[in-house]
Amino acid sequence: MDEQGPTPETALKLRPDPLWELLQMGALNEILVESAFEIRRAHRYIFAGTRHSMLDWDKIFLPQDRHGAWNRAETITDEPKVVQRYWEWRTAMNRRKIPIRPILDTIIDGFPVSSEKQFIKAMKIF
Repeated sequence: MDEQGPTPETALKLRPDPLWELLQMGALNEILVESAFEIRRAHRYIFAGTRHSMLDWDKIFLPQDRHGAWNRAETITDEPKVVQRYWEWRTAMNRRKIPIRPILDTIIDGFPVSSEKQFIKAMKIF
């Protein structure tokens, strides 16, 4: 029987966190890694409880719990501050014309860093 490897999604989940790798390599310090973790928290807070529903297009962009009701995520007290900082960071990144998606791909989705120099610059802006 031909043994197939893991799917690309599974392979990505099996990789170590790229932030951890960058810290271990000395490319990022603890402060910059903490900035990336704050971006993760803000992103989770913003998109908490969202799900796409093919049956109810009116609710597709509203945070929902598993029953379809509007859901305010459980938060710790500083999450709204982190979200505000996240939006300020996105605005600063846009003003500097630095692409945000590759940075978020690494922070949120765990993809390898496409440009280490640009990633570090983005974290310093945060």
